[in-house]
Amino acid sequence: MISKNLTRPLALLVFEGALIYSCGVMAIYIRFGAETPGALGAELGWLKTLPATVLVLASFYLVLFGRFSR
Repeated sequence: MISKNLTRPLALLVFEGALIYSCGVMAIYIRFGAETPGALGAELGWLKTLPATVLVLASFYLVLFGRFSR
């Protein structure tokens, strides 16, 4: 069983990841319009959006929790 101390950050990570990924999909929709299914499916746009999502999540957590001592 997952403790309460781990459940909240994990849920937050999943929710933020889904939100960032959906923003990437919306950006593809805004850019390609009616050709969005082709861009997401045939051009593997959904797969190209995943590394961008991971990069944004990593940078968020680095800025928020990476307190570097000077």
